[in-house]
Amino acid sequence: MARVLFIHCRKETPENPVPHLGLASLCSPLRQAGHEVLVLDEAILPREAMPPLGEVIAGFGPDVIGFSVYTATLTSTLEYIRQAREASHAAVLAGGPHATLFPETLAQTQLVDCVVQGEAENVIVELVETVKRGDPCRIVRAPEVDVQSLLWPDYTGFVDWEKITFYPVNTSRGCPFCCSFCAVEQITSRRWRPRDPADCAAEVAAARRQFANLCGLKVTDDCPTCRADHFKAFLRLLGAQEQPPLPLVVDNVRADRVDAEFLELVKAAGATEICLGVESGDPDVFALVDKKESLEEVARAAQLIRQHGLTLGLCFIIGLPGDTFARTRGSVRLARRLKADKIFWNMMHPFPGTPAYEWFEQHGASVDPPRTYTSYDTHQLQVAEPAVETSDFTKADRRRAYFLAAVATDQFTWDREAFGHLLRGAVKYRLPGPVFMAMLRHVKQRGLHTALRIAHRVRRLL
Repeated sequence: MARVLFIHCRKETPENPVPHLGLASLCSPLRQAGHEVLVLDEAILPREAMPPLGEVIAGFGPDVIGFSVYTATLTSTLEYIRQAREASHAAVLAGGPHATLFPETLAQTQLVDCVVQGEAENVIVELVETVKRGDPCRIVRAPEVDVQSLLWPDYTGFVDWEKITFYPVNTSRGCPFCCSFCAVEQITSRRWRPRDPADCAAEVAAARRQFANLCGLKVTDDCPTCRADHFKAFLRLLGAQEQPPLPLVVDNVRADRVDAEFLELVKAAGATEICLGVESGDPDVFALVDKKESLEEVARAAQLIRQHGLTLGLCFIIGLPGDTFARTRGSVRLARRLKADKIFWNMMHPFPGTPAYEWFEQHGASVDPPRTYTSYDTHQLQVAEPAVETSDFTKADRRRAYFLAAVATDQFTWDREAFGHLLRGAVKYRLPGPVFMAMLRHVKQRGLHTALRIAHRVRRLL
């Protein structure tokens, strides 16, 4: 029997404390094979409550330590890996999206003994039983799994698992669409693989019995509405359960799959918000994304979502192939015209193997080597360093476009930091007009007292 420790570093500002579904899915076959598993998941364990890694290793005595590596948390994950190697003689595994996309760079760090690409459920037991500390680093490409045969995820090995409040559920894996920026083909597959909707609903019912503090569900499929009838069947079963519905979050909804029946079912199942992946409001840039849907379908879906009383969210990417600062304004105009309640502005990050990456290579773009990268920092008005630039959309213009988009659509928190970021950004990015209009909208919403407070803070900052 081996002792396996899994570690997941979270982003600084997670939207919901959703536990790591992938690691829970690996716990099930490992425990079935007789191995002992402990999981430190910072998504559900506040960083201030995180026990020192050295103490955890000393107390648990792992034979293998596995890390789920994301590009957004690469720096903090590598630091944990260094600590783990210093505190233990355990073999080190690295998996997850970043390991799948950049296996060689992780292997070259000489910090890990094995890099796992793809879905690891079918190989994890063999790897745990055979990986050795100090052997030349192996890169293992895991085979695509049959999702119908998977065991339910097991969270009982997570530290503080009893405090889980959001439960993730997969009703399918894979996505057959070929959006230019998306790395789903490398991470899971283009082949859409559905689970039995009844099995998914039964898993949710069991989770509600198991987790006393559960207050929300999140569907984490690559493309949940790939086949509308399949997802609607799951929603019907979810809405028909005896317990009152929990708030439901559904990611990655395609506009061309949104109709009145879907919205009625998703509301009955507990959803209050639907977020559409728009990517760009400029017709030429949108066409290069190759989403196999139209901006007209996006507008129709957005109108339907609002008519059904649901919060409308939109996701955009700044800096896609063909994008420029001027074309980003098209995305801003579309977001405002559709009257979205939430808008997520993401900076383009080209991933190897995607059509977008090939486009940037063909057009002489400069793409940064793998590094920690995320569009979201400690404040929405702090602009992340772009990972790519072209001659007609430089890094400086990409930062300027991101700041403009956030300010012009009011996608930032009006806190103590906001005024300083706004004033500095107005000067740095030469955007005094949009900043002034954002402040004016805020004053109109909040009244005279807010205007006086803003004037006082601006005077202090100047």
